Amino acid sequence: MPLLRLVLSGFRAGAPGFQMPPDSSKPMIMVGPGSGIAPFRSFWQHRHAQLESEEKPFGRMVLYSGCRYRRWELHREEIRGMLAAGVLDRVHVAISREPGIEKTYVQDLLKRNSEEVYSDVIHRQGHVYVCGDCAMADDVYGTVREIVQTQAGISSQEAEAILGSLRVSTEYLETKYLMAQYLRYREENRYHEDIFGTALRRADERATQGRRRLSVANAGKRRSLEEPPRGAPSRSLAEEPFSTSPISNVSAENEKPQGFDETNLSDFV
Repeated sequence: MPLLRLVLSGFRAGAPGFQMPPDSSKPMIMVGPGSGIAPFRSFWQHRHAQLESEEKPFGRMVLYSGCRYRRWELHREEIRGMLAAGVLDRVHVAISREPGIEKTYVQDLLKRNSEEVYSDVIHRQGHVYVCGDCAMADDVYGTVREIVQTQAGISSQEAEAILGSLRVSTEYLETKYLMAQYLRYREENRYHEDIFGTALRRADERATQGRRRLSVANAGKRRSLEEPPRGAPSRSLAEEPFSTSPISNVSAENEKPQGFDETNLSDFV
């Protein structure tokens, strides 16, 4: 692993607002595929302790998680226990690489439960929590915006305005307009994001651009080396000293893992 990538992988943007709602009666929609489920474990453990010590109504807790294969699912037994205890009301698991199962991502499951999502967010004034990489977070935000637009029968601009009022983060306070929006809606703050990988992705993009520039430079050198002297016969492809075929890059994640956990996921939906 290059040193730059190793160093940057240890940094992430902070999310001081990524906390459970002050009003525990409000619903919580938690979206965290893969390791993005990590902060939600503390959420359901805290709610479990609340249920054992406090007698008051609590809002629904719905979890959307995801993984490539069933056997990679994190905290499965603990989640099953939280469902049985009534801490988690619903759990939806997206599986994207399992043979025999349709490829599904968390945003697909959100769409399937559009009415439920809309009711929790808009009518019940619930909170949405999204934890994971920036690409997934953008897709989830777009999906929730589409759900609001469709269910409310409004334009995409109106849906964006509604969600924009919920999505409060200093990351978006780049203009006076956004600062005004923040001051207006800071009490709302019901769309929470804990996004990682932003710095790393930018570093990868810069590294990719550097490799492209190097490739172009090497191609120029190659052409100068390959150009035969005037009057010299051209070489055949078999005599070509440089390989023109791409190098195969097969990683472990592309290999089919052995010993799938065939546990039925129907208990989770």
